[in-house]
Amino acid sequence: GVQVLDFGPERIEDVAVVTGSGADWLDEAVDVGADVLVTGEGKQKVYHEAKEAGISVVLAGHYATETFGVRSLVGLAEEWGLETTYVDEPTGI
Repeated sequence: GVQVLDFGPERIEDVAVVTGSGADWLDEAVDVGADVLVTGEGKQKVYHEAKEAGISVVLAGHYATETFGVRSLVGLAEEWGLETTYVDEPTGI
């Protein structure tokens, strides 16, 4: 399931996305003025760091965040006339 650390502003305007295990990039998301960081999984320290920085964090699953980009490329590749096959093999992570 998705976990949300709701420490940011009520109105979200800027979103930082780091696929997979991207909690180590929280400082960079704060530095660019993001209201929320969407990533796959976090470390325990991200809770306190996000709370102190006033940024929300969405932990949406490692596998789920790493596949949406690849799936969007399928459409682009097909526009170029390439035949594609996407194999969905969830890991449970």
